[in-house]
Amino acid sequence: MHNEIDVIEMSPLPTSVMKRQLKYSPLDLDDSSPASSRKNIWVATVILVLLVGTIATLTALHSSGSHDRNSNEVNSDEPLIQQQTLMSCSTGDISLSSRKFEFYAPDGTSEESPIIFVWHGLSATPAKIEAKIQMKAQADTEKWVVVYPYGTGFIKSFNGMGCCQEGPDDVQFAKDIIDHLETNNCGDVNKVFSTGFSNGGFMTHRLGCEAGLRSDGSTWFKALAPHSGLIGEYASTALPDIGDYDGCNVAEDVLVPIISFHGTADPVVGYDGQNSNPFSNAQWYSFSDTMSHWRTLHGCDASLDVVDSNGECTSNPSCDVVMCSLDGLVHDWSSIATAEVVTFFKQFM
Repeated sequence: MHNEIDVIEMSPLPTSVMKRQLKYSPLDLDDSSPASSRKNIWVATVILVLLVGTIATLTALHSSGSHDRNSNEVNSDEPLIQQQTLMSCSTGDISLSSRKFEFYAPDGTSEESPIIFVWHGLSATPAKIEAKIQMKAQADTEKWVVVYPYGTGFIKSFNGMGCCQEGPDDVQFAKDIIDHLETNNCGDVNKVFSTGFSNGGFMTHRLGCEAGLRSDGSTWFKALAPHSGLIGEYASTALPDIGDYDGCNVAEDVLVPIISFHGTADPVVGYDGQNSNPFSNAQWYSFSDTMSHWRTLHGCDASLDVVDSNGECTSNPSCDVVMCSLDGLVHDWSSIATAEVVTFFKQFM
């Protein structure tokens, strides 16, 4: 069984090591002994020599760079603008205020490329969720750009729909990322999609419930694909029947297509909605109830349900909702999920 929760051990430095670090600090300004004075003068001299050398080197590089720009420039503004755009959209971590996300832009992508959000699980990282779902390989083929937000807190997480933090406004964080990508022409903000595992699945459900509309009346996301995540809340009393639940009332013009996956043997986020954490007051609807909620909002006609040949995924021609119950799967990403997510997203690009 794979679990997103990692044990993090943090041991303080032994006192003897801390004393050694203090004892051998480069400059002990409170020590006025002759030996220390000689040492300080020697160190100061070395630092001065290094500073002079560094300044000289930087001056030479600046002069050389200025000569190269002046000799190659045709339009002084255009090369600079292009360079800024490429730097803003380059693969790697990008910081936004106090938050950050990993951005992946394979060769061949442009401002017209679809944008795929991938949200990691509790106590995980972008690298860990990528190792599970391998979306970068899909992005290479499809010419998509991929966004991997970083969770916050001591145990890195997102404020999903009942898991696993109540603090940060991660819906707004997602919108801020999209605005950043639009400003820097890093992808097509009219083709933004979201998937996530576990805590990231709860987060993807929250986006469907709360993201709403952009200023132009379009939805922030075009389709969603939560995996091993449910709809729920932090509550001291039992959740109401799913038919009476009012925590995710989405207007028809805000609804977006959704495909969701869940293992029937999941011991962490129970298929039946069971929360295995005795220290959490989060309560969740079952996978069946969670998807029933989305099917009701979308107006699915149950008489038109179609079950695939493997008996795992149920789709419906009357609505854009697909639910995949994965028999025997524990708390892990399904082997069929990535291909199914890609196929589903491509229908709405």
